[in-house]
Amino acid sequence: MDWGENMQPAARSQTNSIKHGLSDLLADTAAGDKSAFARLYGMTTRKLYGVALRIMRDRLAAEDVMQEAYFRVWRNAASFDPEVASPMTWMASIVRHCAIDVLRKQLPSKKDIENQLVTLQVEPYSLERQCFQLCHVYYLISSHLISRVSFYD
Repeated sequence: MDWGENMQPAARSQTNSIKHGLSDLLADTAAGDKSAFARLYGMTTRKLYGVALRIMRDRLAAEDVMQEAYFRVWRNAASFDPEVASPMTWMASIVRHCAIDVLRKQLPSKKDIENQLVTLQVEPYSLERQCFQLCHVYYLISSHLISRVSFYD
């Protein structure tokens, strides 16, 4: 079911014209038109920033994601196919992928977690120090698992 089916004709017409306008701007961007890219940015940045902010949960990180995402839009505009997705869906997908890439880079590696466990087992510390290190290892493992789960929400 197309979400536009329940819309009034005037609203559906406006939505279609915006969609076609964004498609045209993407086509012009693919041809290297910088002013078309600037208009595309102006028409989409608020919504896409919301996507980035929801995933990153940090304004500065979301801004970094947006910079990378628009760079990818500029570089890959020729690959946009209006038969496959709407312009906003295509660009939101790029933003989402950029955000996930950043989050994955922040995750501790399996090697980091294993090194923490080995250090905990080998080095003799006071009970308090061992508890602190064990809590740190638990944090690394749980943040790793929570981040993995949140990618699929």
